[in-house]
Amino acid sequence: MSIYKKQKKVIKPGLVDAKFFLTSDNYNLSWLGNIKSTAETIILGIHDYGQTRDSFIDLKDYCDKYHNDISVISYDQRNFGQNKKIKVFNYNNLINDLNEIIEYISKEYPEKNLVLIGEGFGSTIVSNFMRRKEIHNVFFCSLYLNQFKKLNINLIFKMLLGIIFSYKIMLTQNLDMNIICDNSYNKISSTLNSYNKKNYKEYLQIKKLNNKITKNFRNSNLKVHLLLPTNDIFINKETYINMFSNIDVNKINIIKLENEKHLFLRGNGKEEIFKTIIKLL
Repeated sequence: MSIYKKQKKVIKPGLVDAKFFLTSDNYNLSWLGNIKSTAETIILGIHDYGQTRDSFIDLKDYCDKYHNDISVISYDQRNFGQNKKIKVFNYNNLINDLNEIIEYISKEYPEKNLVLIGEGFGSTIVSNFMRRKEIHNVFFCSLYLNQFKKLNINLIFKMLLGIIFSYKIMLTQNLDMNIICDNSYNKISSTLNSYNKKNYKEYLQIKKLNNKITKNFRNSNLKVHLLLPTNDIFINKETYINMFSNIDVNKINIIKLENEKHLFLRGNGKEEIFKTIIKLL
């Protein structure tokens, strides 16, 4: 099943009143943040599967308070957050959308350094842009590799039904949300349930994109900073070793975050993590 599909261009893409980014196929991506005239660096955040641009609101507020030379922006990816839901959806649209945003920012602000930060599945999307000359630096803040905490009999049975009958078969699991994010941070409770459910087609498309990460690393022109939380349920040691054991050490800088969870950019006491990111810009 191919996930690669070009967007039908009907208009010129661009940012509208810092409220949404209008794509070439006339789709609105809800927007976060402004690019300050004093900024030397633009951090563009790409959120995780099922999450929203608010993944980067704490980092944005921190930089607005302490770093006038850094602007943090983000957007709701297609079909997520406050964006309009579309029935015919392909995950390659997410890559197309980010490509248009990068091209727009690079054209409008050529003198500024553009940095990409991916959160979870957002890191997968970002990995497709590590060869781009417009990109100054890249960060992976966690990875979304094991889409389910454990493949049990029920999930395997549903996958078989998906193969035989329909890609629309729903795959579900029940997760304690406290193992995904600090329980002190309740502003994202409405989005956490997205990890519990997806259809079989989504599962396959995400898996296919994840399988390209290693190749993207090998082709990268940049050294990627991987912030790896030790309590992340979406990547285990075996998966990590299989993916990164043969990666050139000059292409990856691994920073282990002890006792942090998958959505570690959110919650109280994240200033030290923000300082680490800013130091590496």
